[in-house]
Amino acid sequence: MSDRLKTLAVEYSQIEDRLRFRALSSNDVEFQFWITRRIVNMMWGGLLKALEKSLGADSQSSEARKAMLSMHHQGALETREFAHTKKRKPANEKPIPLATTVKIGNRANGAVQLTFITDTRKEYGLKLPEDSVHALCHLIQNATKKAKWELDLQIGDESIVARPPTSNVH
Repeated sequence: MSDRLKTLAVEYSQIEDRLRFRALSSNDVEFQFWITRRIVNMMWGGLLKALEKSLGADSQSSEARKAMLSMHHQGALETREFAHTKKRKPANEKPIPLATTVKIGNRANGAVQLTFITDTRKEYGLKLPEDSVHALCHLIQNATKKAKWELDLQIGDESIVARPPTSNVH
C-alpha cells in the first residue's frame, strides 16, 4: 500500500478464532489478513520497540521508556477518532489470506513499516505514522480481549498516565 492510510480495523472472528486485520488506503483499496494469536504475540514486541525508537526512547531507562510510551499512547488515542469502517473490495486475493510472518521496522521519517507475509508467500507493506501505530495497538488490545486470548498487551505503564478525576474537584 503505497498511498496514505485511511482507516484500520482489527476485529475478532469467533468462527475463525482469529483477528481480521483490515487497512483501507486513501484511494479506497483495502487489504485484509487473518492474524493468529501467535502473530499477535510475535508483532507486539516489535510494535513497542518501533514506537520507542520513533519517540527516541530506545536509549532511555526502562522506567523512562514506559513513561514516554504511556504518555504518547494516551495522547495519540485522545486525538484519534475511532469509527466503524465500511467494507470495500479487497486488493488481495480471496479467501482472506493468513499472515504467517510480520516484519516491523522504522522509516527515516518516523513512520513504522509493517510487512505482512501471507501463507501464499505474498508480501503486503504498510507505512504507518506513529499515531496510527498507537491506534493499531489499541485495536489489537480490544480485539484480543474480546477473543479472551488472555495476552498481556500493555503499552508502557498505565499507572503513570494522569487520568481525569471522576468527580468535581473544588
